[in-house]
Amino acid sequence: MLIVALDGCILDIQGYFSDNQNNDAAILQNEFHKDIDRMQKWFQEKDIMIVDREYRDATELLIRLEIRWKMPALLKPKQSQLPTDETKMIHE
Repeated sequence: MLIVALDGCILDIQGYFSDNQNNDAAILQNEFHKDIDRMQKWFQEKDIMIVDREYRDATELLIRLEIRWKMPALLKPKQSQLPTDETKMIHE
């Protein structure tokens, strides 16, 4: 798992075995529980973490830690592109 800045610069690489029981949300939660100080050093006030739907089970943790997050809207079945009015991120 990588922590990446908006300019594409890799800030941190976190090693953790991923399998069918350790999805992205479980990995993120484990990293925060294992070493919260190290993880929180990457986030400053007003930062926003962009997550995909694989992180939906970790959003409560992010809220408790007061880390703002956004999740891109998803395509519906048989949809190849989002309408312009649906392209904004969900979760405010």
